[in-house]
Amino acid sequence: MLATFLRVDGDIASVPPRLRFRIRLQGGEGDDFTVFTLFGKAKLQTRGEGDIDLGNFHPNLSAFVVKPTTTQEADFCLGFGENKRRVVENERDAGDVNFKIWLDYQYFRLGKTPEGEERVKTVSSNGLWVKTAEGSGTIMVEQSRWNKVLDRLGYSKRLLLELPIDFEEILSSIPKHPQEGLIRRIEVASKSFQKALNELRIGKWREAVVESRKVYEALSKRRLENGKDVKEAIQLVLLKYGLPRQNKDNITNIVENLWAYTSPTHHILDAEGKVIKEDEPTMFGREDAYLTVTTAGLLIKMLAEKILSE
Repeated sequence: MLATFLRVDGDIASVPPRLRFRIRLQGGEGDDFTVFTLFGKAKLQTRGEGDIDLGNFHPNLSAFVVKPTTTQEADFCLGFGENKRRVVENERDAGDVNFKIWLDYQYFRLGKTPEGEERVKTVSSNGLWVKTAEGSGTIMVEQSRWNKVLDRLGYSKRLLLELPIDFEEILSSIPKHPQEGLIRRIEVASKSFQKALNELRIGKWREAVVESRKVYEALSKRRLENGKDVKEAIQLVLLKYGLPRQNKDNITNIVENLWAYTSPTHHILDAEGKVIKEDEPTMFGREDAYLTVTTAGLLIKMLAEKILSE
């Protein structure tokens, strides 16, 4: 029997989430038997030594006959909760996912007795690797396809924040808002945050840090249109809405420090004036992206809600 990988998808109807592997089962030359037990074993191929076992899974079919001319497709569903998702995401690090799938099956062959009656002649077991259409035993799921699977399972939606985005409508309803300059700056930061969030969702870690840097720059650099310093404007808002006076510099210091932290994505010199190596900016990875993007969104949310709470 031959087994060919067709595609992988997310099973959104299950709790907890499951991966659904579509596999074609096809009889080979000389095959003539009935499969009565079948299950798969999935492994994650790693970049180091050894593969990671992701567990067993079963197809959505019962006993079936295998002959040289028979072909059928089956879905094999693998539980894919948060722990397994973290294992895969940590290993792939924004790249493709490589699976290996082994199928174990038990079968029986029929034969005739001397009296001509058909009976079970032999019962045995076997196994085989699931291969791609090209004949490879490594099933590579491209990054773009894998991100769609995660999106279907709902994992990418966990970073959504309830941010006000229609700032023009807000300002038109309050034409003389005392914080108009800061609101417009937050609007600029919000647009960069949306771009950063999109990059984060598709696993482009460095690009996500690049866009989040623009958020911190918008909230820390240059003066507002009304001539006020953006740092002072933010501190006034925080003091007005309950931040202890002795802490007035804390938030703006956080913004400036995160701006400095993300700046190697843009500058070729570090804070001491030394040249940054060409490969150094690419060192921003998944955790850097999560830190800088989510913090940027929470800063925007806090400032916007405090300003617009009147």
